[in-house]
Amino acid sequence: MGTPYGGVKEQGAGIYAQNMAERGFVAIAFDESFNGESSGEPRHVSSPDIFVEDFSAGVDFLGTRPFVDRNRIGAIGICGSGGFSITAAQVDPRIKAVATASMYDISSMIRDGFGKTMTDEQRAQTLVQLGEHDGKTLRMVLQKCLWVSQVNPLIQFQKD
Repeated sequence: MGTPYGGVKEQGAGIYAQNMAERGFVAIAFDESFNGESSGEPRHVSSPDIFVEDFSAGVDFLGTRPFVDRNRIGAIGICGSGGFSITAAQVDPRIKAVATASMYDISSMIRDGFGKTMTDEQRAQTLVQLGEHDGKTLRMVLQKCLWVSQVNPLIQFQKD
């Protein structure tokens, strides 16, 4: 159960997970890497690639529980994590079902700007500015995000 973008598991994701558990499902809510109780530096970084991997890490964990049917694991993403859950299902065949609530495509917003207003020049300038700081992780994340959005055939993006 992925959180709303910028949220933590104690908010929407925890409420959804509790509701699912009350209906008989095994459910976990997690904080995405660098956020909430998850570890990692720098704190409060947004990484679509890593957030997608967080869903697979959840599947890793669930698969170790003896009461979980590994052939019936699904993912639910709320708001921003809706896009991350769909991408996780595209690349992780262990995720058999996916659902979203109020999905928002954060990857597109980071890559193209809000309302697709970022130009290629602005995107390049953002990478240059990041390179001037000691934010190795953040720089790697944004460069990888840009790279994935341009060449990964599993992820389909619509460009106006």
